[in-house]
Amino acid sequence: MEQVDQRQLSRLDGWSPAWVAARSLAVAQSRQGDREPLRHFIDVGLRSDDCEAANLNYWAYWAGETTGTYHADSFMATGDLGPWRGTTLLRRLGENLAAGDPHTDLCVHSMWALLERRPRILEDDPELTGSLDELAQVLLDQGDISAQARRELEQVAFLVRAMRPVIVPRAHTKGQEDG
Repeated sequence: MEQVDQRQLSRLDGWSPAWVAARSLAVAQSRQGDREPLRHFIDVGLRSDDCEAANLNYWAYWAGETTGTYHADSFMATGDLGPWRGTTLLRRLGENLAAGDPHTDLCVHSMWALLERRPRILEDDPELTGSLDELAQVLLDQGDISAQARRELEQVAFLVRAMRPVIVPRAHTKGQEDG
């Protein structure tokens, strides 16, 4: 079974039930210490917009961002992000940014993809945004992440820093006196 799934992993160019199985297999293999299948899945299995949306819809469901219960994987395959906002998902992905975590590359990629589509969610929680900047810097300094994850995390950190002036709490805006 694993050999069949491994062969399917190299042919993923769109969402299908096999895509879900390949994602699960790659995640399981990373838990067992082999990060290459997950890195390959990120590179191959998340190339299309439909698969990118399916990945984010899956994460949103897993993180509790969505309110529905689904009895089939097809809820992921809408080709677009669901009606969920993304702040809860962003928080959960940030919690999983840790050097040495077997899923870090997938968390980084998913965070990058989410912020590419919904950058304004950084305005929802200034504390979270500040912690993401710190987490990104720590991971960039000491993390064992792929070259792709490093590029994406650098882009996330850049976006976070670019958004910070927009989300400074009102009490600290220019022109107001300290109380």
